[in-house]
Amino acid sequence: MWGGMGLKGIGLGVSMTGAVALAKWLSPLLFRVAAYDPVTLALVALVLLLTALAAGLIPARRPARVNPIMARRAD
Repeated sequence: MWGGMGLKGIGLGVSMTGAVALAKWLSPLLFRVAAYDPVTLALVALVLLLTALAAGLIPARRPARVNPIMARRAD
C-alpha cells in the first residue's frame, strides 16, 4: 500500500505543477478563487491524498488480517 502512495505522491506533484503552470488559462473558469490561491491548492492536495489513502487502505485491510502461517499452509 505504501509503495502505491509514493506513486500517488509523484502524480500529485505533477498535477499541482501543471495546475500552477496552467493557472493563467484556468483563471477565467474560477469563481471567487484566485488562480494561485495556496490554501485552495493545499486543500485540493490534501483531499486527493486522503482519497488515494482510502483507495489503497480499503483493499489492503483484508489480506492484512490473514495469518501468514495459515496462508502458507494452505499453499
